[in-house]
Amino acid sequence: MPQHRSRKTEPLDCLIVGGGPGGLTGALYLARFGRSALVVDSGRSRAGWIPMSHNVPAFAEGISGADLLRRQRDHVARYGGRIMPGAVTDLTRTPGGFRAAIRVPDGGGTERVAARHVLLATGAEDVEPDFPDLPD
Repeated sequence: MPQHRSRKTEPLDCLIVGGGPGGLTGALYLARFGRSALVVDSGRSRAGWIPMSHNVPAFAEGISGADLLRRQRDHVARYGGRIMPGAVTDLTRTPGGFRAAIRVPDGGGTERVAARHVLLATGAEDVEPDFPDLPD
């Protein structure tokens, strides 16, 4: 049976669902402005698949997606931001904010957090039509 834990502290200013470039950028700004935030990262950011991106400001020569994510995580940590591996399995609106259940990987159970705001930065997923001649 999964273990359930609750954070007994004040609600977070913001729960960020998604640890890709968008979620990490949000976390960086919140941390720099002294806001409490938690990034929940499933570890499946599509940015990690990009061998070389030339679409990132300040990296005209390009940067790999994995390197970009690593740099962003390091930058968030430098300002005291928190990143947690896991997946948000339930999100409920409550008076004054939200309550979320987070499935922690590797049998870590479920953690519950409260937050005043939620930033959904879950990215995109390709849904391609089922055409027989559509190239892979």
